[in-house]
Amino acid sequence: MKSTKVWIAIFAAILAVCAAFVFLQSRARPPAVTAGVYLDGELIRTIDLSDVREPYAFEVADGRGGLNTITVGRGRICVTEANCPDGICVKRGWSDGGGSPIVCLPHRLVISVAGGGADFDAAA
Repeated sequence: MKSTKVWIAIFAAILAVCAAFVFLQSRARPPAVTAGVYLDGELIRTIDLSDVREPYAFEVADGRGGLNTITVGRGRICVTEANCPDGICVKRGWSDGGGSPIVCLPHRLVISVAGGGADFDAAA
């Protein structure tokens, strides 16, 4: 009878530890979402989108008259204005890490977003 109570206590302790672990893992911070802004293949700016508190915008000039306005929000980024002829980069909309990068070919601008659990590895 006494050994049964000991086993029940051990089992309850293990269950409590497992429950605490699952609870703490669910409260863990999600992976960081980072955007890299490239011009002519060179990284000009890295933005941690996970840490953005207030939306903001900045401009990227290509030195040949091309201009893109990039808007940054919490966990996402987009090109909101561009003086390129087709405007495909503006039509692309917001990127949060899923899917393809934002590209403006006429201005040689690429915005690549990684993280947030949207990246896939070889095991996927």
